[in-house]
Amino acid sequence: MRLTIEMTWPVDATLFPRLTQKEREALWDGRRELAAEHAECEADRIHVVGLLGCGNRVPDKERFRIHCGVCQCDGQRPERGERHLMVVPVDEPVLLILLESPHMDEYECSVANPVEPARGKTGANLRDKLRRLLESSELAEEVWCGSRVAIAIPVQFQASLHAVHRKTLQSRVYRRLRDRVWESNWSLPEVREDFGDRIRQFGPTWIINACTGGANGWGSVNGAVSEWLVEGDFGCSLYATTHPAHWHWQPPELSRLAKVNLNHASRGKMQEVLISLGGTTFGRLVEGRPYESLEDVERRVRGINRSVLEGNARKICLEEPSMSGLPCSVLRCRSASVGPIGGWPDARTT
Repeated sequence: MRLTIEMTWPVDATLFPRLTQKEREALWDGRRELAAEHAECEADRIHVVGLLGCGNRVPDKERFRIHCGVCQCDGQRPERGERHLMVVPVDEPVLLILLESPHMDEYECSVANPVEPARGKTGANLRDKLRRLLESSELAEEVWCGSRVAIAIPVQFQASLHAVHRKTLQSRVYRRLRDRVWESNWSLPEVREDFGDRIRQFGPTWIINACTGGANGWGSVNGAVSEWLVEGDFGCSLYATTHPAHWHWQPPELSRLAKVNLNHASRGKMQEVLISLGGTTFGRLVEGRPYESLEDVERRVRGINRSVLEGNARKICLEEPSMSGLPCSVLRCRSASVGPIGGWPDARTT
């Protein structure tokens, strides 16, 4: 499998639309430092090789068991290439935490040896600071009495391409490169379908989206997963938070994931989630309640038209949503500039 990133100079802004000119220059200059093991460089291209095979997928795994308020590491590791899920005792509910993709600590020596998700600092923060996260919501008593904590990964390949450039994610250049590669994978329907199947195998009682991008970044990796979760039919409570890597300096908090109810949501919540609306329009929305239909909203609220409603259609409702009754639909993600990435039967690679 091969991923081709065309890098003509000057670097085309359409390839990395969120990068500044200086960041594009830094990415171009960094091409000379690529690890030959996983990349082949030409004058204007980088071919990434050997990262996208099925044997490089980091498996989902139960990492911790919570018993009487104590979070204990499971201590079991999957064999090389193992993909099946561990069996969960039927009397213990599952808290499923989602992390966007593996980086470097999730492998032994090289990407050819995937081990398990959330190792290194991420895993330590999950173990040590999970109580603080749960105490920020109503979940503390439910989860802390006894449950299994499992980690699932939407994109199981190394989207950061760390094995190629050997850089940390402290640089915005490489964080954004990771996001583009991740979006390229996530845009494939088979990737989302596979992830949905893996979630249902766990049968979670609670899901916490801790992908990078923050709890409320609807335009980010975290936001893309949050939208998909809200539209899915998983029959459990959905939450979002910041990535565990930030928990050591930023106290984590949980926010409940659900569609914004235009008849009941606060003005602040609507401003946080909805797009293409001005500040005064939110005030009119609140003043005009209640609404019987979205057509009623369009007719009565100045500043809201059909295109605005269509742009926010996946995020709004007029009735209290049932988490088990939400329609399951395919999320149409923005087409990423990198990819699509191989490792899936129908993916086309260069």
